[in-house]
Amino acid sequence: MHRTLLGLLVALFALSSVPTLSFAADAAEVLIRRGVDKRRNNDNKGALPLFQEAFEISQKPRAAAQLGLCEQALEMWGEAEAHLSESLVSQTDTWVAAKRKTLETSLRDTRAHMARIVIEKAPDSAMIIINGTARGKPADGPFYVRTGDVEVSIVAGTSHFETVITSLAAGENRMVTFAREPEAKRAVPPPMSHAAQSSPQLPAEFAADIHGTEKSGSGGGSYANLKWISLGVGTAALAVGTYALLARNGAANSFNSESLDGKKVCFKSDGRVTGPDGGDASARCDDLDSTISSMTTVATIGFVTGVSLVAVGVVLWAIDKPKEESASHALVCSPSFQQFGFACAGNF
Repeated sequence: MHRTLLGLLVALFALSSVPTLSFAADAAEVLIRRGVDKRRNNDNKGALPLFQEAFEISQKPRAAAQLGLCEQALEMWGEAEAHLSESLVSQTDTWVAAKRKTLETSLRDTRAHMARIVIEKAPDSAMIIINGTARGKPADGPFYVRTGDVEVSIVAGTSHFETVITSLAAGENRMVTFAREPEAKRAVPPPMSHAAQSSPQLPAEFAADIHGTEKSGSGGGSYANLKWISLGVGTAALAVGTYALLARNGAANSFNSESLDGKKVCFKSDGRVTGPDGGDASARCDDLDSTISSMTTVATIGFVTGVSLVAVGVVLWAIDKPKEESASHALVCSPSFQQFGFACAGNF
């Protein structure tokens, strides 16, 4: 019985997710076709939000490629380089495979309008941040950037190196050499007072954890226990509801098939259980009717409670994320779905 309940729950979850995935794919395809149609009519500005929408909801290589091509036409070199590069990473997408040469040519043309930054002598684990956006590790370079002035930050453990590169020109290469902060410039902690020396001190790493928790307040981690309780109790309630529904259906089948000498013996009229001739029903019929009633109530409560608690758990899961202290590491996504519709056009 337990395996049956678990299998039923897994099947219900899988079936419920298929329409959502299918809808997202269909919506992205419609948006891409509308965008291609606008580009064929030389309306690149009108096509841009359609491709952006398609990429936001699908994250597919083809959507990234179409967005990058449109951004290239609008001379949005930084955005075009990022999206064209992302699309070409795919080795399995059939559309990208068919258009690979065209996409590679577009990427080369885009990069010709940009400058290159190469990071030297930085640890392999260092994070490279350019103009406030994390770009990866040193090995991910060279990094293509817009012309003009560029801010470069290199974070390696406790070391943080920053520099500004000025007057970058298209096609130019610049080297950035990582330099650790000199020992003499590092802050020296002041001597502790007698009172501070007499009180026990926590190691720095533990103190940092405590301060981080205090700063987060209602942010990341504060809903951890509540979300797991909601999800756990909600899942258990759904399992109880499923069990009760199966028991209710079994009792109903037995009530309808209960017979004596080949004749049905359980009937129900106006809410009252009766025998074949309208008289008093047998104890068996009364028991089955009572089981049907009680299991219906249990199933209803189980499903309503389970769905509600699981929904609360999912919401808490979504909001229970630690807040980043640095805005430069934040990634903000805000789908608009403002231009959804249906239209047909040929594929690029």
